[in-house]
Amino acid sequence: MVVRGSCTVGVGTRTVTLATGEFVVFAPGQDHVLVDHSDDFDLFVVALTPELAGRVLSERAALPYGVSAVAPSVLARRVEQLEALGTTSDAAAVERELGELFASVLSEGPRGHVLSRRAASAIAADPNLSESDLAARLRTTPSAISRHFRYDLGLTLVEHRARMRLMAFVAAVEQGASLTGAAFSAGFGSYAQCHRVFRRLLEQSPREYFDGGRELVANATAEP
Repeated sequence: MVVRGSCTVGVGTRTVTLATGEFVVFAPGQDHVLVDHSDDFDLFVVALTPELAGRVLSERAALPYGVSAVAPSVLARRVEQLEALGTTSDAAAVERELGELFASVLSEGPRGHVLSRRAASAIAADPNLSESDLAARLRTTPSAISRHFRYDLGLTLVEHRARMRLMAFVAAVEQGASLTGAAFSAGFGSYAQCHRVFRRLLEQSPREYFDGGRELVANATAEP
């Protein structure tokens, strides 16, 4: 949510421009990077972990695709809400407030094409669902799904699936699984395949990431 000023954000293969009062919601695994901003630029960035999203959001909540805007009075209320959350130590209250905020945002945003929404939902439920089976389930063609999905999320369905598996892999390792076991449980055909995807997306190996590379990524993207 841009509080004042304007900015340009790269989303996969395309860019979106945000002005005061506008916001955009990103799907899990969706690339986004700040490309440019005005001198008076200021914004809030809020994220939910998959576990928190599962607790506080309805399973039917659909991600909005594209830029949405709120009225000045609503913007002021949300800024006040977010600032208050930064000073509270009540974890349950923070989760509740964030859940209500995201639910409100999700209800207001543009929905994109129905095939994008249904494909994302199906892949979330079954990451191993093939493109042909997905097309049969949605009664369309793989090319139609791919075209709308790429337009709405800025990445291909195949790439989205790889990112979902990568996040599942990281979660499994953090829960105590071995690298190989986590790769198979996340849906990769082999640890070698997981290793290739991991290095391509994060520019380091899984072992490097868990041996301290994660902190290097965080430090590289943190504000000075």
